Amino acid sequence: MKFSVGVEYAIHCLLYMVNLEEGKSVGIKDLAAFQGISETYLSK
Repeated sequence: MKFSVGVEYAIHCLLYMVNLEEGKSVGIKDLAAFQGISETYLSK
């Protein structure tokens, strides 16, 4: 199965969030930095 680039980023972000400690949160800024993409692109 082949996913679009946007879907790949979304999956990676979900995996990142799943591995956070319970009760912790993460914002768009941190997720964008983790992925190496702009906050604007990620927030679409």
